[in-house]
Amino acid sequence: MTPPVFDALTADRETFFAEWRQSRAELDTELAGLTAADLEEPGMTGDWNGRVTLVHIARWDEVTTEMILRNHFGVLPGVNEYDEYEALNLVWAEIDADITLEAAWQRYHSAHEAIVRAMRYMPDSSWNDFVRGWVREASLNHYRHHADTTRAWKAHR
Repeated sequence: MTPPVFDALTADRETFFAEWRQSRAELDTELAGLTAADLEEPGMTGDWNGRVTLVHIARWDEVTTEMILRNHFGVLPGVNEYDEYEALNLVWAEIDADITLEAAWQRYHSAHEAIVRAMRYMPDSSWNDFVRGWVREASLNHYRHHADTTRAWKAHR
């Protein structure tokens, strides 16, 4: 029997969280065992090395946390300032080019911890399509994307 297809906009909260945790576990599995030298090699994500990739993932978790909290508190902007995400990725990668590996790992973990806390304590009244959409795209699917690109990078090396 084929398992049901996951739909982030209709799944109950626990199913959504389970799928989200699974996507992060897939990413963490791909990153496990990589050495500091491995993470300095270019190409994990386009031209980026693993160190910049880690902080890139962290940045989007930070943005997702910001957006879901802004939604909860009713302080959303009139426009989505993150629509130009490809340009932001390039600007952020330039800013983060010299981050230390230790700082990149710390940010990767702390940004995820922040989004976990925000989602865990969010009341049902704030658990809406806006929140589901942000978490689905900028976190759940983002983790899976980087698990895939990291897997491909490792296979190509």
